[in-house]
Amino acid sequence: MARKANNSFFLEEWLRTVSGSSVSGDLVKQNSAPSARSIIQAWSEIRESLQNQNFDSRYLQALRALVSSESTIHVADPQAKLLISILAFQDVSLPSESYTLVLRLLYVWIRKAFRPSQALVGVAVQAIRGVVDDRRNLQPALVAQSVLVSGAFACVPSLSGDVKVLCLELLCRLLEEEYSLVGSQEELVPVVLAGIGYALSSSLDVHYVRLLDLLFGIWLKDEGPRGTVTYGLMILHLIEWVVSGYMRSNSINKMSLFANEVLETSKEKYAVFAVFMAAAGVVRASTAGFSSGAQSLEISKLRNSAEKRIEFVAQILVSNGNVVTLPTTQREGPLLKCFAIALARCGSVSSSAPLLLCLTSALLTQVFPLGQIYESFCNAFGKEPIGPRLIWVREHLSDVLFKESGAISGAFCNQYSSASEENKYIVENMIWDFCQNLYLQHRQIAMLLCGIEDTLLGDIEKIAESSFLMVVVFALAVTKQWLKPIVSKERKMENDAPCVSFVESIPAYDSLTNPKAFLSSAKESEEDERTQFKEQLVFYYMQRSLEVYPEITPFEGLASGVATLVQHLPAGSPAIFYSVHSLVEKASTFSTESLQGRKSDPGNQILELLLRLVSLVDIQVLPYLMKSLAQLVIKLPKERQNVVLGELYGQVAESDDVIRKPSLVSWLQSLNYLCSNNRTEVLASGSTIDTSNQLAARL
Repeated sequence: MARKANNSFFLEEWLRTVSGSSVSGDLVKQNSAPSARSIIQAWSEIRESLQNQNFDSRYLQALRALVSSESTIHVADPQAKLLISILAFQDVSLPSESYTLVLRLLYVWIRKAFRPSQALVGVAVQAIRGVVDDRRNLQPALVAQSVLVSGAFACVPSLSGDVKVLCLELLCRLLEEEYSLVGSQEELVPVVLAGIGYALSSSLDVHYVRLLDLLFGIWLKDEGPRGTVTYGLMILHLIEWVVSGYMRSNSINKMSLFANEVLETSKEKYAVFAVFMAAAGVVRASTAGFSSGAQSLEISKLRNSAEKRIEFVAQILVSNGNVVTLPTTQREGPLLKCFAIALARCGSVSSSAPLLLCLTSALLTQVFPLGQIYESFCNAFGKEPIGPRLIWVREHLSDVLFKESGAISGAFCNQYSSASEENKYIVENMIWDFCQNLYLQHRQIAMLLCGIEDTLLGDIEKIAESSFLMVVVFALAVTKQWLKPIVSKERKMENDAPCVSFVESIPAYDSLTNPKAFLSSAKESEEDERTQFKEQLVFYYMQRSLEVYPEITPFEGLASGVATLVQHLPAGSPAIFYSVHSLVEKASTFSTESLQGRKSDPGNQILELLLRLVSLVDIQVLPYLMKSLAQLVIKLPKERQNVVLGELYGQVAESDDVIRKPSLVSWLQSLNYLCSNNRTEVLASGSTIDTSNQLAARL
């Protein structure tokens, strides 16, 4: 993106594009394919008007025609001299719009000229100063274009230092005195920002701190522009463009000065959101990578300062340890929005608790503001017109923040994966609470709006669908954390809290098929129906999981799910019997060589899960499990039988279950006898003898 910015002729147009701004800044409607004849005719009209000193409608139309073709035309030095002569007229009354158009053409000249005349630029600066000093023609567009042209002049490498100083002084004076005119029109903000960006890219250090004060302080002035996400993105990419230029030109002094003034020093006169977005722009620029040596060290220092500033701003939004302050003021809301979009744009940032918590809050309250939407509609339904809220939802759908919700979710998951266990737990609870509220509140809204405001309901559902995808991506990130080797096997298999929460959150069948179920009174059979529906899901879960094991279904997930289900379904549930039966059947499909191999083999993993279930299933299911497990063990090779029996002996010996232990001891003695007897008979006869009748008799 930085490379694209550097190849762009007009910085302000690039800023509008990357920020997703919907406001056009064109002075006139652009003409993408002007004819050569029309361009020649326009210059002829301007030259004739200057000679006759008659600036009528034809002159103004000629200027408009040239500006409408700014992306394709080239303004040479003689033509620039013609334009400067028009600005220098003192006694002739010109249309006020013409000054702005002439400045725009001078901007096209300086941006496309290979080596502009130094003397001509100096005369142009003096002419612009004369126009600005004559306050009769001073309008917002004229001030903005004057700032833009002055900055573009100062950015030209071939110009002398004296000319650049004149340009920088004019730019700073305009912004300090006329900032209220700039802030009055939204389409002028990227023009002014581009002018400041050009000035910051000048080879001179003169007025550098003054320019930074203007860039970051104008947002706090009473009549200045208001901080928004769009402007924040413009600042982010503007600083990316400026700092990338420093890195390419090896401007170590400017990098150090920028870090000291903006990133390492807190100034009350600087807007927090602007400094934060600038820090994100520095991180984005430093990600591209440049030369090594002293420059690389300076870039590393600059990036570290930027990341510290980002974390500092995050800390502002975090209070009481790890509790995120929700955006209850007009200042916090935009800042959280900027926080989310900046972390999505700037790439990888070092993980920290404040970053993770702020990003979580931004996702749940700003990117997916479903809680505010639901509450607003429920409170106002039938009392206030629905129109304003429809506009609100539509605007959010078209907002750049919502459009980049996928990238924001990705940045959120990256921060989560590197967080501490404590912060992961906090964030997981925030996400699961959000899911629960989403499920409950969306049904109410759907009930209220269905058949009345279907269009509005469809727009709300678009936000809900995107939030659901965010939760799916986050759940995948959570699952990946549990699959890491550093997590113990016992924790993987006994992760009760999330699994129980999931099982209990499964809605009743009635509540899914009957949209009015949440309004009905409780029924005596509701718990039975919920249990029945959960058991039906268990049958489907076991069937689908084992069908694709081990190719798709991970053993850790299967083990955790089965362990939780057998513990929390009703005692003696047919679903538990089916689960045991399915596992035994699946283990039987693996060859004896597989069951004799490593513990990580799929067959051995299923066998280990069955052994663990011996201490988990209820007493009603235990006899069936012991019989099925014995039938499986008796078929194993001698070496593997010894290992399994040893594991069972250890498990029974460590058991404190006084009800289960006597049965297990008797069963284990019988199983040991059958295994020994089976081996003896095999050795004596040289063939395997069917022991099913003996097994049934002893068990």
